[in-house]
Amino acid sequence: MFKRSKYGAKKHTLVIDGQEEKFDSKLESDRYLVLLAREFNGDISALSRQPKFTLQEKFRAGKKAIRAIHYIADFIYTEDGEQVVEDAKGWRTTDYKLKMKMFLNTHKQYKFVEVEKKRKEFIEVVYDRRDSD
Repeated sequence: MFKRSKYGAKKHTLVIDGQEEKFDSKLESDRYLVLLAREFNGDISALSRQPKFTLQEKFRAGKKAIRAIHYIADFIYTEDGEQVVEDAKGWRTTDYKLKMKMFLNTHKQYKFVEVEKKRKEFIEVVYDRRDSD
């Protein structure tokens, strides 16, 4: 039995080289297979899942401790010598939209790619702030 998230995504599991890989959605697992094929073909390298980025460090406000804000993307890899952070999104939550904006502002050294699937095709939206400011 699959457990659905509140946005309808089903958890998905792939077995790759005898190891189970768990994903938050079928879209994410499908995209991972595409990226694995691209890595095998030499188009990308250093593919990794679930990279964690700090958007705001923890701090104290008087006696109150304020926790850090983190963003966990789906994938990170190197393409043509550039680091690319990628997120596969079926539904863009308010929390995701805010964190994506913070990521784009605080981690300008990365190219950011948001991937969605329409009519069985992956659609890539690229946000590149590396040369801005």
